[in-house]
Amino acid sequence: MLEIAIDIGGTFTDIVCLQDQQRLCLAKVPTTPHDLGQGVQQGVARVLTLAGQPATAVERFIHSTTIATNAILEQKGAITGVLMTAGFEDVLEIGRQKRSQMYDLFLDPETPCFLAPRRQRVGIRERLDAEGYVLQPLDEPHVVQAVATLQQLYGVQSYGHNRPTHAVEFVNLRSVHSAPLPRPQLTEAAPSSSLEAARKDRRPAYFDEYQVYRDAPVYQRDLLPLGAQFDGPAIVEQPDTTTVVYPGFTCQVDDAGNLLLTLHTR
Repeated sequence: MLEIAIDIGGTFTDIVCLQDQQRLCLAKVPTTPHDLGQGVQQGVARVLTLAGQPATAVERFIHSTTIATNAILEQKGAITGVLMTAGFEDVLEIGRQKRSQMYDLFLDPETPCFLAPRRQRVGIRERLDAEGYVLQPLDEPHVVQAVATLQQLYGVQSYGHNRPTHAVEFVNLRSVHSAPLPRPQLTEAAPSSSLEAARKDRRPAYFDEYQVYRDAPVYQRDLLPLGAQFDGPAIVEQPDTTTVVYPGFTCQVDDAGNLLLTLHTR
């Protein structure tokens, strides 16, 4: 079993191969900025040769890179244009409003807006709501025109893995379905023999109305007979909760087994 980890740096690409959790094979090859994948392939081929194993023996592959970090630190990289929903062109520059000097009105932007200056950020007519539903469809001709303008005025490069001959790949797909459901039928609980059969015991409980402890009957909820009625104070217990019937209340069990509490008027 082989585990390979690579780190693509600005000058070199480092490759580490762990064989059977015991042997390490190391390789360092020049980074190929024009196509980073070439350097990775060369390095992987070298450690496979050192390990004497085929590519099919690789069970884990870890990738990391400092290319993005270097681009930000050195402020270098491809000339980039950003297409954003119209009205949100300045989000990149505003960031999260975290500033090293909160009340300095003349503080320069501290977000990496140099990656795509304001003139290279174009708003596109489209809008989604908070749940991802389309409020305004994407204006595709506007996108084509904006890209052409960015390329013509600022030399924005066509960058990325664009393969017109390849099939469209879904990055995110939302599907919502609805269908009528049958109305649920509530099953009525079978009544028990009597209210007395549902009583477990009596328990002293403190009620503000009396300012003293009073013995209150304790009933088991699932044994209460349908149509039963009793006055507080009382306690009804079930596995997931406890219902306290305070003095001045009447508890009635309806035909579906629900507890209905009624306050007596004074």
